[in-house]
Amino acid sequence: MEQTKLYLSTHWFFFLLTFVFSWFFWSIAILLNQVFTYFPTIIFYALGGFGPSIIGIILTYLSKDKDEIRDFWNRSRDYKNINYHWYGSIIIISLTPHLIAGGLSLLLGGNGIRFDQDFISNLFFSIIFLIIGVLAEEFGWRGFVLDPLQKKYNALASSLILGFFWGLWHLPLFVINATYQQTLGLFSLDFWMFFIVILPSSVFYTWLFNNTSRSILSAILLHFCINFFGELFSMGVQVRIISNIIVFIFAILVVLIYGYRHLIRT
Repeated sequence: MEQTKLYLSTHWFFFLLTFVFSWFFWSIAILLNQVFTYFPTIIFYALGGFGPSIIGIILTYLSKDKDEIRDFWNRSRDYKNINYHWYGSIIIISLTPHLIAGGLSLLLGGNGIRFDQDFISNLFFSIIFLIIGVLAEEFGWRGFVLDPLQKKYNALASSLILGFFWGLWHLPLFVINATYQQTLGLFSLDFWMFFIVILPSSVFYTWLFNNTSRSILSAILLHFCINFFGELFSMGVQVRIISNIIVFIFAILVVLIYGYRHLIRT
């Protein structure tokens, strides 16, 4: 029994089940060849999107004891685990790269950043959609699999491994009609930037997670803020490139200051 629980708690088993689950339903959505919001495509789109959290929660119940399961849910909702300055860090990490990139773009003769009027005009529904999307993922990526990764690898390596699979997981979305990823274009510059920037972003999640008593809520909030500010602003190619470079610089600074082993400043 203990050997079975040990196997169920491995990161490779989580990745395998998550990819099989999500890509199965997304494959059906692709074959239906509809806009993802149309019925029945939206059902398969949503089921695939919830793959990480569904698998993460199932494996938590199968591989953990009662105290660990209780701790899992406590870390998902207890805001007290997050010191006030970490809330500020979440805003800085998710907003500052866009603002700096917009300012530099103006200095270089570009258009800077503007508010996306479509996003603002549908703000309520946009926020609900973003919240659902974040909850569909974070109980798996940070809630379940980050712990076993860090038991085997250092914090930086764990972040990069998770970031790689997290990015790869999105691949079918690039061929489902009208998704955000599909609008970026398969194998376009934005396609490659989408995958590359996930790696340093994953470092930020681990950094927050490790400094907030393994708070799953911190990952949920960071994921929401990154998506929210990414949607709030309309940015040209120049701004997106600069913003991504700044994200890499921030991630490097975090590693240098906090150390690659644990991403915790001692």
